[in-house]
Amino acid sequence: MHKKLIISLLAIYALCETIVTFAATGEVVGQISKIRSHDVTLGSNLDWISLSGIMSAGSCQVAGGLGVLFMFKDDERGRKQFSIALAAKAAGKQITVGYDDVALRNTSNDNYCYVRYIEML
Repeated sequence: MHKKLIISLLAIYALCETIVTFAATGEVVGQISKIRSHDVTLGSNLDWISLSGIMSAGSCQVAGGLGVLFMFKDDERGRKQFSIALAAKAAGKQITVGYDDVALRNTSNDNYCYVRYIEML
């Protein structure tokens, strides 16, 4: 019985490792070209930044001439990340944005990527 349990757990672990391995994560570096925060009446998870010259990032959606929009979640972590973005924009500093193009802001109209991490350079 223990042998079957161990084999089952190993199979689940191997499956999870495969899923994580194929997740499309990446990072981009640049200066913030535009930063936007929306009123809560328009919905949640709508604050975003775009970086100068970043016209692709995995399968993250591009917003016309703005390039890729990186969205912030409406939670404590997202607010901290947004604060770092504001400070970088004010200081004229470059940032690194980590994203996961599998973890998308899926609505009927878009597939924008969330910021996984942000680092001021």
